[in-house]
Amino acid sequence: MVLEKKGTVILDCKDHPEWKGSNGLVVKSDYAKANSDILVGVLKALKEATDYAKQNPDDAKTILTKSGFSREVFDYLYPTSLNFGTGVSDQAIQTYSNVNTFLVNNGLTKTSVDVKTWVDNSYYENAVK
Repeated sequence: MVLEKKGTVILDCKDHPEWKGSNGLVVKSDYAKANSDILVGVLKALKEATDYAKQNPDDAKTILTKSGFSREVFDYLYPTSLNFGTGVSDQAIQTYSNVNTFLVNNGLTKTSVDVKTWVDNSYYENAVK
């Protein structure tokens, strides 16, 4: 909308990278245990894509236009680099915890969860060996 001059940015995370969201791969524990090779393979591919995007940001943005968004959108959202966020950082865990708190405090969910108990970075660690 902003790029089409149909909206105005009031506040965004371009000037506040700490506000940016995190992404994550969520898999049922039973599936992950029974199919660890598939999960490790997906994580290897994500790591390779992240490495490629960091080394070739212009080409990566061009490739991403195949998703249906214009190059201008990717340039606006990711002016310096792309990061697919492989692995689990302390910052990501904190972000997920903050989302959990927001959901509970605003009545959007009734149950709070301990995010740290949901995180298993061992599959990623196997992927990057």
